[in-house]
Order: sequence, then C-alpha cells, then structure tokens
Amino acid sequence: MRVLFPYIKKYRWDVIWSVLAILIVAFATLWQPHLLQVIMNAIMKNDKQTVWINGLYLIGLAIIGIIGGIVNTIYAARVALGVATDLRADEYAKIQSLAYADVEKFSPSNLVVRMTNDINQVQQIIMGFFQQVTRIPILFVGAVILAIMTLPELWWVIAVMMILVFGVSFFSFSHMGKYFGRMQQLIERVNTLARENLMGMRVVKSFVQGANQIKTFAESSDEMRDVSVK
Repeated sequence: MRVLFPYIKKYRWDVIWSVLAILIVAFATLWQPHLLQVIMNAIMKNDKQTVWINGLYLIGLAIIGIIGGIVNTIYAARVALGVATDLRADEYAKIQSLAYADVEKFSPSNLVVRMTNDINQVQQIIMGFFQQVTRIPILFVGAVILAIMTLPELWWVIAVMMILVFGVSFFSFSHMGKYFGRMQQLIERVNTLARENLMGMRVVKSFVQGANQIKTFAESSDEMRDVSVK
C-alpha cells in the first residue's frame, strides 16, 4: 500500500466519498436489527401504529443502505480503475526506458504478466479494500458495541468471539502470501508455454511433439488449479 499510496492520493475525493458511503451502509446494516426488535415488541403488544411507523423506517433504511452501496461501488471502481490505469502507463513507460542489459533479464511472458495479471490483481485488491476491508471493521466495532449495550452480562462471550475472529483472520492472511507468489509464477509459466507453442506450432508438428507439449501444459494448468483452491 505504501507504493500505491501516491497513486491513490490522486483520487482523494473519490476515496472520501467511497468511505462516507460505506459508513452509511454500515449504519443502515447495524440499525436494522434494532428496528426489527421494536417491530416485534409492537406486534406482541398489538400496537399497529408503531409497527407501521417503524416498518416505514425500516424500508427507508434499507433504501438508504442500497443507495450507499451503489455509491460506494461507483467511487471504489473509479479509484481502482484510475490507479490501475496509471500503474499500467507508468510500467509501460518504465519498460520502454530499460537498457538492453536490463531487457535481457526479463522474459516477454514475465513482462506481459506484470502488465496484465499483476495490474488486474492490484485493481481487485483496491476495489475489495474500499468495498469490504473498510466495511468489516466498522461493522465489527459497531456490532460489538450494540451487543454489549443489549446484553452487558455476556461481554465475556463477545470477547472470546473477538479473539477467535482475529485468530482465524491472522492465520488465513499469513498463509495467503506464499500461495500468491507461487500463483504468479505459475501464471507466468502457463503464459510462456502457450506463447512458445503458438509461435513454434510448425516446429512442434514437424517433430511430432504435440502430445508432449499438451502433457506439459496440462500439468502446469493442473498445478495452477491446485494452488488456486488452497
């Protein structure tokens, strides 16, 4: 994120609107159970007026949440696409400025992966960050506060749940890094095999190596699938 921050800063207003929209969505999500509780109590007391009033509040809150989600998606997409476009342009300019000695260090498939798959991964990460990562802590903190206010005697249960959630999250994220790096290597490998076979199709057919090439490509594809589902 330190590398991406200068690019994201260029779209600061889109970031602000995206965060404000996700705050609205989080508030709407957290307040709906309270309104449902009020409606259920009113139904048990046969208080139709309270049911209708809070029912309308609930519908309005749902509409506000939907609008907030749409606004958040729009501005998050603008940030993600803008950063990806700027990164791709800077990377292409950097490749064009490389010396001959530096060019020899990178294979064409490597550079293609960097400009396509890697940039797309960055775009998806930014999109997910402004849609989910910013939303989850707000919902989590808000839900904990409301739960403690509603059932203060069960605070210890909430504390145990928080520890479990943080533990599982830390375990999951700590194992993602090695698989991500391996996945990038496999994508580069598959791209290299595809490029070599397409460019050397006549040679492959001349030496009757089609079956061997298919087997090699299938093995790389299967390995990439196995890493993807881990």
